Amino acid sequence: MGPNSVVRGHLKSDGTLELEQKPDLAPGPVQVTLQAFTAGSHSARRLTDSLDEIHAAQRASGFQARSRETIDAEIQQMRAEWRTGEKRWNGVKR
Repeated sequence: MGPNSVVRGHLKSDGTLELEQKPDLAPGPVQVTLQAFTAGSHSARRLTDSLDEIHAAQRASGFQARSRETIDAEIQQMRAEWRTGEKRWNGVKR
């Protein structure tokens, strides 16, 4: 089986299909599978499915998220650097 392309579209009453964008495929024969779509429910479900896949991939790779303490320490360090830079700039004569 060759490459796939997912494109949204509208099925018209005469049975023709109007695509919202040009598929990223070379011209030639294709196989089309239609799935009823309601924008709100499908989008929300796809977002959560995508997030679940990302989290599963992170777990599988051994990814360790930064702890709250680590993030807070980094923020405090950046703020200290900003204050130091601000003091230097305040001392510059215009």
